[in-house]
This record gives sequence, structure tokens and C-alpha cells, in this order.
Amino acid sequence: MNQMFLNVCQCIWMLWFGIPTSAERLCRVKSGRPNHQSSLWQTDFPYISSTIAPSPEALCEGSIAVKSDGRICINGRVNYAQIVDAIRGEPMYQPAAQTISINGHLTSGSANVVLGASTRYLYEFVTSYNVNGVWYEVTDGIVDDLLVASRGTIDGVCLDPSIRGEESYYTITHNKYSLSGVNYSDLDREDLALLFFGRFNSVAEFHKSTEVEPGFIEYTKSRLIMGFTNAIVYAFPTSLYGVIPVFALTGTSRLIVQGTFSTKDFPNPFLAPDNLGGIEGVQIDTPWETLKKAIQDEGLFTTDNNKVPLYFNVVIKKIEADGINYKCWGEGKTTMAAMDIEAPAGWGDKMDEFVNDIIYPALSKHGPVALHFGKRIPPNSDIIASALDVYGSCGVELGLDLDD
Repeated sequence: MNQMFLNVCQCIWMLWFGIPTSAERLCRVKSGRPNHQSSLWQTDFPYISSTIAPSPEALCEGSIAVKSDGRICINGRVNYAQIVDAIRGEPMYQPAAQTISINGHLTSGSANVVLGASTRYLYEFVTSYNVNGVWYEVTDGIVDDLLVASRGTIDGVCLDPSIRGEESYYTITHNKYSLSGVNYSDLDREDLALLFFGRFNSVAEFHKSTEVEPGFIEYTKSRLIMGFTNAIVYAFPTSLYGVIPVFALTGTSRLIVQGTFSTKDFPNPFLAPDNLGGIEGVQIDTPWETLKKAIQDEGLFTTDNNKVPLYFNVVIKKIEADGINYKCWGEGKTTMAAMDIEAPAGWGDKMDEFVNDIIYPALSKHGPVALHFGKRIPPNSDIIASALDVYGSCGVELGLDLDD
């Protein structure tokens, strides 16, 4: 049987049984995943990766304890799926991929997690952490201590009880626009959660909390349609993403995801398929107001000279930052944008060009811009200097001179 047939079979399985979860408890369960710390690689480290060959997989081995006050405390290294198991499947803030290790997520500088209609920064849930065997209570210095693991290995973390919650419900609706017809007033809607930009259109996705519990038909429909959107990706091997513009379908495919959903079944309404494999990915962080001005005033993603390339995809997540532990974007509540730009594996140079020539200039005219340090970082670029300025402004000791 060829790979395409196997992928179609996976697609049918997902539609019927829902999205599979990892039983192996590895960090990043599939090939082509970004590297974690080398000391925990399972096999064949060091490994010279390519756009075709798989990368080794990192083990997640650690212990999880739920304290009497409700804190979730971790020793060693675990992924989000293991934490969910430890709290017996209760709804919990989590990223799009449960196979990410929480330790690796903490090194990125801007990791975000989602629960239903709410998106927050992971640092806001940290109460204490362990670096090189020493436990620290959380302070304003959390980013300086954890960013890119520059102080040493992250050996443990305790999370505030508010990172999990009782089952609740939320609705998903959409508006679709032509690139020239984006409704700017929708960018100000409180329930706007996601923006998708492709080569030909844009889709806004709205998440709103509700007290109405989905009935049996609504529950069954929600599982089928959530599975279907990821099944679209399952039908195409990653090696074909540079031939078939799969990423361009992301926003359009989300239009069928409408209705009422439970945080117990779908704590994060936008999931990364387990078989996504090796892709190029950059995450850019900026205030929501900066993003709005770049779209409205500079035509970012919407005008001929600023369009998303055909084989690329841009997914923008709206984040409500509380500005307490994590003050890189100011004190007090701030609305932020996390922009994920995705492209086929091996297209890193083209992605860097898109970021450096189109995205960064449009954003930087209107506000500060930073990067997620757990994904691709365009080399020798102005956006790196901008990101370091942002992190330096919130207490990160850079220890380097960018002019050297």
C-alpha cells in the first residue's frame, strides 16, 4: 500500500474515532519535529537532519504531583499529554500539540496555552520553577531565568491551580473575507480568537463562552468536524506541501467548524495534527494594536505586494496577557498577537525573506516586535535585534553585543 492510501485510511479513522493521542509519551512523537535538549534524545544523537529524513525523538520522563492547594508540580521532563493524564482528563490550558514538553515550552519566551475561549501566556501560570536543581519562587525575573534555558536545564515547575478548570462550553463562528474586503471592525471584537490569512482569502474565527451544553447531535457533530479539519492534513504527506498548497486551505477548512464545544473534549479548539512532520515555522509576537495598524495602514497580507505566498499560511492568535509575572509587553492587561507563519520543509530561505521583507517592516512601523525562540529564527535579521530589545526591556540579561 502506498503512503497516500495509508494517509486516507488515517483520515477515515480520525473522522470516525476522533483525533488520536500519543500512547508512547515522547516529546514530539513524529518525525521532523524541532529539537529539544540533546541529553534526552532517545536514539541516534547527534543527528544530521534533512527535509526528508526523520529527527530522533526525545523522551519525556518525570513525575507529576497535584498538591493539596491544587498546584500541579512537575519534577523532570513531561509533556502536556502526561499532565492531562495526571489530572484525569480535566480541562486544562494547553498548546495545540500535547506532545510538546512543558520544559521546552518554558524556554521559548512567549509560549501560549488555550482553554476554550481563553488564551494566555504559560508564564502567567508558573508559581515556582527548578533550574539546575534549585527551586525558585516566581518573580519578574522568570523570563531571564528560563529564556532559551540560558541559566541551565529546567528540571521542574509548579503551575497555579487556575491552569485547569471545570468543564465549560464555548461557541465557534466565522466570517470569511476577500483580501481586499477584510472587515476592520471585526478586529476589535472581544470574541475574535483567530485570524487566518492565505493567498486568496482571510477567515476570522470567534470563540465565545456559553452556558448552553451541547446536545447529543451537537456533540457528535463537533467531534466529526474537528476531526475533519485535521484529516485534511492527514491526507497529504508533508513531502507534498511544496507541490500541493495544503497550508492555503487552513482558513477555508475551518469554516465548517461551527457550533458549541466542550472544554473537556476540545480544551484547545485549534489542534496541530500529529502527522504534521517537518515544516518551517516562525512565531512573531506583537501587540494587537500593532497588528491592526499593520493590516489597516500597510496592507499587511491583504494587498498585492504584501500577500501570503501560495504555499504558506499565517495563523494569528489573540492573547490576553495579565502583565503580572510576564511583563515583557507592559504591566497590567494587554492584548497580544501571536503570529504563526508556516511553510513546507526546506523553504526556510523563502520564509526568512517573507518575514524580513514583508512582515517585519509593516509591524515595526507601529510597535515592538519579538520572536518565539522555540521555532525558526531568521538569521542575520532586524527582527532578531528587535526581539532581543523586547526581552532586554523586561529584565533579560543578554550578555552580548549585537554590534560585534
